[in-house]
Amino acid sequence: METLSQVLSPLLHTFTALENLRIEGILWPLLTPDLKESFHAVLALPSLTRFDCSHLQFSKLEFVGLLYPHLKRLSVDYIEFLPPPWDFERRKISKKEIPRLEYLTFGSSDKDLDFVDLCLESQSIVDISKVHTLELRCYYGRGVNVLSRLLKRLGLSLENLNLELGLSFFFYENS
Repeated sequence: METLSQVLSPLLHTFTALENLRIEGILWPLLTPDLKESFHAVLALPSLTRFDCSHLQFSKLEFVGLLYPHLKRLSVDYIEFLPPPWDFERRKISKKEIPRLEYLTFGSSDKDLDFVDLCLESQSIVDISKVHTLELRCYYGRGVNVLSRLLKRLGLSLENLNLELGLSFFFYENS
């Protein structure tokens, strides 16, 4: 019986014009090195402009290393950040290589707020200054502060906004 890595790695290398990739339920630390390399190869395709990911586990640095400059649309839903592995080699990223996102979606998990914080901390990771469409589902009190900082950062570039707020915002405000 073939392993996932034996089947998926060669298959991923066959894609040359992929525009959209959605991955879900991947525990990055458990992937084999060749499968990680295959995902990097797909995400590095110049044609790939949309990356949707949900229910993943990564170190912050590993995840940031998957974001390439041609990426325009990013959707993040429940990414759990782990400490980087001891043997992790960071991909060197210059200012020209950071993605300049136009469309950004965040899920409802408190974990997703960690990624929003990461985006707001440093423009050297991902450039959100050109985001014109933002979708944000946020059900946690901590999200109020993050949402406020994000909307201030996006400012005039924002053209489309879709907010889904849970009841906890109303309780948070009244407490």
